[in-house]
Amino acid sequence: MSRSTHEFTLRAIGIIRSPFREAAGTPIRPQMAGDAEGAVELFQEFVVGLRDLEGFDRIWLLYLFDRAEWKGNLIITPYLDKAPRGLFATRAPARPLRSESPRSGSWR
Repeated sequence: MSRSTHEFTLRAIGIIRSPFREAAGTPIRPQMAGDAEGAVELFQEFVVGLRDLEGFDRIWLLYLFDRAEWKGNLIITPYLDKAPRGLFATRAPARPLRSESPRSGSWR
């Protein structure tokens, strides 16, 4: 199999805001966040695209971890784990492409 490099240009359509500003103290699971609330801010030119979402239970948000710096490690020991694991088998945010695809809970 030949290896080719594909490059993509991404354009942000909004910003996800969180009350957590530093990695230290940020909960690793939503259940541990208590009453903390985040917000999704869609840029004005994309707001019309939200039309007809009423009635959906959830939406999927794709985002980039813009502050997670990948240092080239493909084997890591995840937080609260003792065994080294392949990077892509973990939820570590520091990776070659820092994207994630969480299911969003209730939204307004």
